[in-house]
Amino acid sequence: MSTKKTKREPKAKPEASESRKPTLAPFIDAAFDIHAEHKGKEFSAQVNVDGTITYDGGAFTSPSSAGKAAIKKSVDGWTFWKFMKDGTEVPLDELRGRKSPLKES
Repeated sequence: MSTKKTKREPKAKPEASESRKPTLAPFIDAAFDIHAEHKGKEFSAQVNVDGTITYDGGAFTSPSSAGKAAIKKSVDGWTFWKFMKDGTEVPLDELRGRKSPLKES
């Protein structure tokens, strides 16, 4: 019996949208734009119909990971990102804990 070890090939890293369910998925039915402001700089992203967030060419499964990509440090993405609802700026945090104002009845 040989005790020779074989080198294992590293597993391919799954795309962001494949690795875990997007945090926003249960709260939305349609894509919409989000934005943020930090230290005088504006950031724009899009929430896709599947709940992923597209920012600067990357796909993110949570508001916090998209926010971290934007400002290069940890951030609470639920309060960082905002969207427009009936002409009013609303934080993403408004979507949690109750029926989403964006979901169609």
